[in-house]
Amino acid sequence: MNDESSVANTNQVPRDTKCVEATPLPHAACLLGLGAWLLVGLPIPLRVPLTGPLTGPLTGPLVASNTLLQAPQDQAPATGNKKKPDPLAFRLETITTKDGVPLACGYFPSDRGKKAVPVILLHEWKGMAPPYSPLAEALQKVGCAVITPDLRGHGGSRNYTDARGQVQEFDLSRLKRGDVQAILARDIEAVKGFLKTENDAEKVNLNALTLIGFGEGGILAANYAAIDWNFSDIGNKKQSKDVRAIVAVSPERVLQGFNFDAGIKHPFVSRLPWLILAGESSPQAAEAEKMHKQLERLRKAGSAVGPASLVLLKSQAENVRLVRDARETIPKIVDFVKVQVVEQQDKFPWIKRTDE
Repeated sequence: MNDESSVANTNQVPRDTKCVEATPLPHAACLLGLGAWLLVGLPIPLRVPLTGPLTGPLTGPLVASNTLLQAPQDQAPATGNKKKPDPLAFRLETITTKDGVPLACGYFPSDRGKKAVPVILLHEWKGMAPPYSPLAEALQKVGCAVITPDLRGHGGSRNYTDARGQVQEFDLSRLKRGDVQAILARDIEAVKGFLKTENDAEKVNLNALTLIGFGEGGILAANYAAIDWNFSDIGNKKQSKDVRAIVAVSPERVLQGFNFDAGIKHPFVSRLPWLILAGESSPQAAEAEKMHKQLERLRKAGSAVGPASLVLLKSQAENVRLVRDARETIPKIVDFVKVQVVEQQDKFPWIKRTDE
């Protein structure tokens, strides 16, 4: 089976977002999700200094329930009138897929309402979302609402309930092509269902959806964009064609038989704004250059709605280390999203997705 046919088959999955449940993490899931953030020494809601193996000393907004984290002793408890909730406060969410997999997600909301650009950040295979917190925070500052899911089998999304009702753990080493299809048709679609709810609450503009993928996450982004643009709307109700830009960082060549071709060769997805970014001395540099050449060649046949940009940074780092070690990585991504999507929203008007 080639990649296009597998994407086409994935498209047959109905988009029933009623089955998507997004709630604050239950106690056990919260412990697992919070543990993933603490493991890499990254911020989550109280301003508490952390030390981690990847980033060194950090301070940042920590999100945890009061049963897990207490405020520092030198902070006096609030008295008098209650403070209004911070609309930009990071929070942990669990989003349950159609096939019952609870996904641990970090959510960085926006205060720009129907002008907020939703961004789905997809981590690499065998990776997790929390290390990309600094990028999510930077995007939030320019008007984006960023959601960072741990995909099934990764990070805080390692458990599922089998047909007997028993909780099992994914064996990442045994995940195959069908599991990648499930990530596309179930995981990312469920995350989009969460953003659909945010859209109808006038908290984001789903019509300006942006995908950022690291490593194999770039392959997922490209394939999901093709699914989104292949899917048909129902009557006058908009359900698809929401992806407006794609960022691929440290792109890998293949993931369980999937590659970038579904996106690069798609007649509409190939014309979207693309940013391909890698360390010039990294193993992914050659793939990044190849992808860019393919896009440039295919875009000559028709008009494009945005640039296909290639950025090779003076680094041999990849994925999270490229974000951490190369100072230009975050500004390059943020500037691209700001110029190509945030500042172009007159072209992508907000549309309500469900009837009253």
